[in-house]
Amino acid sequence: FARDGGRCMYCGGVATSVDHVVPRSRGGLHAWDNVVASCRRCNHVKADRHLGEIGWRLRHKPAPPTGLAWRIIGTGHRDPRWLPYLQPYGAEDAMARIDGISA
Repeated sequence: FARDGGRCMYCGGVATSVDHVVPRSRGGLHAWDNVVASCRRCNHVKADRHLGEIGWRLRHKPAPPTGLAWRIIGTGHRDPRWLPYLQPYGAEDAMARIDGISA
């Protein structure tokens, strides 16, 4: 929801659910580039169809969120137990801030 700004990626309304662009029943994966925020109406109307079958387009191409904020701060937590796993993804500066807080 945060990645898509809380808006439906089909109509722009308030998102209340998630939708698989390529339905899982048709081989779609539960992955960042195939999952979008959706309003209840659009999710229901789209059902298990491909966008081309109903003439719909996405407002933006779905993609994994980027940046350090999504890896650590975007969660709303700063659990130091996560840091060893996040270090390979550029969390060094966040680790220094957290170390300074816990010291």
